[in-house]
Amino acid sequence: MNNSTTTDSSIPPKVRRRIKRGGGLSIQNLIFAVVAAALIFSIIKLFQNHLQALFILSFFFAISLMIGLSFTISRRKSGFQDAFLELVAIAHRTGLPLEIGLRAFSPQCGRSYGRRLVRLAHNLESGVPLADAVAITPGVMPLDQRVAFRVAEFAGGTTASMERIIRVRQSRMEALRPLVDMSVYFLMVTTQVISIGGFLNYFIAPKMQAIFNDFGISLPTSFTVFTSVYSSSASVFIVSNIGFFAVVAIMYIPALYHSGRGMGFLGRFVPWITTGERASVLRGLADTIKAEKPIDECMMIFSDWSMRGQLRRRAFRARRAMLAGVDWLDALRGEGLIKSSEQPLLKASAESNRASWALEQLADAIESRLWYRCRILTELFSPIFTMLISSLVILVGLAFFSPLIELIRRLAS
Repeated sequence: MNNSTTTDSSIPPKVRRRIKRGGGLSIQNLIFAVVAAALIFSIIKLFQNHLQALFILSFFFAISLMIGLSFTISRRKSGFQDAFLELVAIAHRTGLPLEIGLRAFSPQCGRSYGRRLVRLAHNLESGVPLADAVAITPGVMPLDQRVAFRVAEFAGGTTASMERIIRVRQSRMEALRPLVDMSVYFLMVTTQVISIGGFLNYFIAPKMQAIFNDFGISLPTSFTVFTSVYSSSASVFIVSNIGFFAVVAIMYIPALYHSGRGMGFLGRFVPWITTGERASVLRGLADTIKAEKPIDECMMIFSDWSMRGQLRRRAFRARRAMLAGVDWLDALRGEGLIKSSEQPLLKASAESNRASWALEQLADAIESRLWYRCRILTELFSPIFTMLISSLVILVGLAFFSPLIELIRRLAS
């Protein structure tokens, strides 16, 4: 009797409730399962004579579902990461122990991200520094802000620097949003056009060819070209791979955008320092100079923790030049981290003890140029892509409607 009492008291409340109701599915879940099964069987019954069409519709429904899930999961994780950065800023501003804040906030962040926050709180309670705890807890911090966060902690972790990380992340996402939305939209439209073309070629084209052969009417060139493109094995391979990579890109771009990974895997093929990376270096230097910390140690952080190997190598060489006695501005200019047109301004600011202010203003100007460039690219390529997609739709329409118009004209005469 005592054993059963102690056993019942040790059972978690959620498990105890499940035992009390008999285990298994609840009535609500059972009703949902019955309704779902009824819908599935009714759809199969409706398409029993057209199972191939049902398979194609199910395939594209699954693709749409995967795309929607990628958007939802990416945005959800991005929101949690922004909230974590705000929590760190609040902890610095109010003096609240971050471990307590993380444990109190974790139940609001879902299971996956909540467990990461609890793990981060445990690491902090074990004496691990905040920057190291964030580094060994994957997914808590946006990857493109990891080095900026570590530099901010190195410079004292002030509230202003933490809030600036949030502001910079949000401004970059706002700058890239039109370009990302345009890319995803046109990739989805391209995928749908390719899919519709394959459906027409597989189901409609053979029937049209049989009808026109019976009437002795030759098909137009547009129809012949369309069927030859989809009938050729090489063309089918190319078109199917274009559709596959378009679907992968549709799911990859929003995840890349919302997770804050900069250019992600594609960044490995870009040989130059991007605008956002250069702005991050300048802001890190501004925090370091403001906190009166050694600049070479700031560059060591960039050489160890930056996402891209290109930036790590340049930061390493710049730090090595500083240790060899080269002026820090000349070392940065030699590695392309600052431009020749920016060097006189920074030298004059350093001589008047305003280098930190100048670096921050220069980073803001770089981010502003990024925003304008993304807007220009969006405005430039949007009509071009629209014309290309509309041309494809017109070609498909001509290939299938012009023969019908010719047939109706022949029959009417």
